[in-house]
Amino acid sequence: TIVVSEDGRTLTLTATEVGTYSVTISIKDENYQWSTGGADPITLDDFTIMGANPTLQLTIPTIHYGDQYEMGLTVTGIGGQTIENPRIIWTYYGSSYDGRTTISSDHPSNTAPTEAGNWYVQAEFPEQGNYASTNTGYQNFEIQRQVVSLPNVDSKQYILNQNQTSELVSNAQYNVVTDNGGTNVGRYPVTLELTSTNNYIWESGSTVSGNQATVYWGITPRILEKPDSDTTTFTYTGETLTYNPDLKGNGAYLSVTRNTGRDAGGYTAVVSLNDSVNTRWEDNTTENVTFAWSIGRQGIPV
Repeated sequence: TIVVSEDGRTLTLTATEVGTYSVTISIKDENYQWSTGGADPITLDDFTIMGANPTLQLTIPTIHYGDQYEMGLTVTGIGGQTIENPRIIWTYYGSSYDGRTTISSDHPSNTAPTEAGNWYVQAEFPEQGNYASTNTGYQNFEIQRQVVSLPNVDSKQYILNQNQTSELVSNAQYNVVTDNGGTNVGRYPVTLELTSTNNYIWESGSTVSGNQATVYWGITPRILEKPDSDTTTFTYTGETLTYNPDLKGNGAYLSVTRNTGRDAGGYTAVVSLNDSVNTRWEDNTTENVTFAWSIGRQGIPV
């Protein structure tokens, strides 16, 4: 905007946009000339409006391997106003902990690193609008190793003649190295190994050694429902008769003795656990269960 005063002695030029400005002044009335003589147009010296310097505030979050992270950046312009959605160029360099992934500071990358390690980041605000280019300079940040928790393994009940394992499976964090398990009641180890010592670290614990960790699980006694009595009424027949308690489907784990008879009279059947270490009754006992039963006399018609 060019404004000339009423007396024609003062010329004011107003400009708000970044750029270089050139002004040429001409005398419109042929009755006038310049005080220095002549009436040819005069071109004033160029003047330039430089871009304002924005302020960049970089915020670096806490980052662990596997996180989807984003750096925080606030760009403040003239009058402390926030510049919304500016164009920003991000560059990175640094190295993973194990040195297998390295980005040179001479050739920084525009791709954010994902491996655990020690890194540097810079946010660059290129010249745009009425603002000059600037940057944050490179600032250090760390992608920390992801802490791997030791898995909890539920105990399992004893199963006759069956070898059982923890059934843990390998995943992105660790591999299952050994899981031999066992057959009998007891405590069994499982050895786990981190898939990457660069990106993962075990939580602290007495069962951790380097990149390996040991977790334990157990086989507990099988809990059996106690048998019920046989409700059959027995009468002497001359044949051997058998008293069959209801074993609740647990016959493979039990033995039944003294449950046969031929003569009339009273008997005591005994149900016992085949293995009192690996099995027990529902009331947490292991003693034999007994049932009184009898064979009645056969009636003879008179």
